[in-house]
Amino acid sequence: MPLLFVRCTLPKIAPSEIRGKLVSCNQFAIIFGMLVVYFVNYMIKDGMPDEVLVSDGWRYMFGSEAVPAALFGILLFLVPETPRYLAMTHQDDKAFSVLEKVNGTDKAKTILSEIKAVTSEKTEKLLTYGLTVIVVGILLSVFQQAIGINAVLYYAPRILKNRWRWRWYDADCGNGGG
Repeated sequence: MPLLFVRCTLPKIAPSEIRGKLVSCNQFAIIFGMLVVYFVNYMIKDGMPDEVLVSDGWRYMFGSEAVPAALFGILLFLVPETPRYLAMTHQDDKAFSVLEKVNGTDKAKTILSEIKAVTSEKTEKLLTYGLTVIVVGILLSVFQQAIGINAVLYYAPRILKNRWRWRWYDADCGNGGG
């Protein structure tokens, strides 16, 4: 949930000239974090006998991932509402304050006036754009999950074990440690 919040909020608050860089850095941070977790879990696993790993090791692995996730979730309370949302709810002072922190006073005035010029509440029906657009959007999401980086990360222990003959996560791969 917090990850979705960042993905939706970052492009709306970031200045347009660096928006693409920030979104790319965010994606890199996510993948790098997943890689770090694999190595931390490997170090946890490496120090335990197999019988302890099966009974208690998963708790340490889960805990090592839960601490940064909880910290991230707590820090999300410091993220402001998006200026567009604030402008749409007639909270122009707050919207200007957020824009001013990110862009400076002069540019904030310009951006706020642009936001106010284009914001209007839409009252369209769900299928206004057509069923085809919705189906294509859903299928793209499904295909991304099936063939994107997530598929590699889900199967990384098995890939590494088979490719480099590592005895990495043997208990988790379902082959009983051998």
